[in-house]
Amino acid sequence: MNRFSFLTLAALFGWCCNSSVIAQPTHQVGNTTLTEYALVTGITLPWEILWGPDDHIWCTTRPGLVLRIDPETGNYTTVLNKSSVISGSGANEPGMLGMALHPDFLNTPKVYIVYNYNVGNQIRERLASFDWNGTSLTNEVFLIDNIPGAWIHNGARLIITPDEKIMMTTGDKGDSGVSSQNIEALNGKTLRIKGRGVKKGVNVGDLLVTLDVQVPQRLDGSARRALEEFKEATKDENPRIEWFSRSKL
Repeated sequence: MNRFSFLTLAALFGWCCNSSVIAQPTHQVGNTTLTEYALVTGITLPWEILWGPDDHIWCTTRPGLVLRIDPETGNYTTVLNKSSVISGSGANEPGMLGMALHPDFLNTPKVYIVYNYNVGNQIRERLASFDWNGTSLTNEVFLIDNIPGAWIHNGARLIITPDEKIMMTTGDKGDSGVSSQNIEALNGKTLRIKGRGVKKGVNVGDLLVTLDVQVPQRLDGSARRALEEFKEATKDENPRIEWFSRSKL
């Protein structure tokens, strides 16, 4: 099955609920005809859907499962179950969210996942790595922990860049922009994590968020001077100092 077909099927399997359709819908894309059908049914709240280098579909569900799906048959296995720790059992917006596979997965079979959990009555969010042993995800390591969460707007998507750094988005907790506008808060941000967790042999984890001030070219007079003064005054500021304490070094 090629990637083009997978994208169509993966986008559909979470919504399709009845495979006994008399006439299967078709979609014309150029000279290619795509036939729509239900690959998997009965999955609760699929969240992240990825095509793996192992030619299987990987899926997180908000209630706390990671599924590995055969794209030919629709058969799947549960390779991770964190439902016992997921905030609200995934019934609201917190849950098991973003996932990324190591870019060299066949040689370094690691999987990175973001999920919400509770500390007392407080919702928290963490990024963790797992090892794939061929049948299940094991050896969990917390890469970033104790990010504040909420019942809405938790994020979180993951990608791994070509230079093997994890990019993670975090939700703003629905606090009307208070967190996203606060450089000391991890919420409402895009985080770049380098070092531990992706490359081997690196023993330092670095949570890196870059704050940059740009002066627009067309400003004149006092407004431009004020921005230039602000840029100069903040050039030595390092918003990462407090954030390092939240990263597992």
